[in-house]
Amino acid sequence: LELLANSTFGAVFIAPLEGRMLGWLHIHAVPLLASEGYAEIGGFVVADASRRQGVGRALMQHAIAWTKAETTFSRIRLYSGAHRHAAHAFYREMGFDDSRAPTFTLTILRG
Repeated sequence: LELLANSTFGAVFIAPLEGRMLGWLHIHAVPLLASEGYAEIGGFVVADASRRQGVGRALMQHAIAWTKAETTFSRIRLYSGAHRHAAHAFYREMGFDDSRAPTFTLTILRG
């Protein structure tokens, strides 16, 4: 965690409340030589008791803001297992394209 927290190529966002961890999200840059890179969500967890309360949405909004501020990328990608139906619905609500599932892609609008 310390290595990731001090990285200039990524960020870790946490959602604490009264000493409890409600959720966390790790995002990092994936620069590519042959095509435009992207930001990738390497991990995203919201505690069962905290779901559907805006925690995941807030963490995702931080990831989008980080991508806009810290990179030139126009996409955020994540991978999600086929069995995670509720998560997939959330990603679609957030604007992610699931046409290439298990890869979900969000196009970042800049400006």
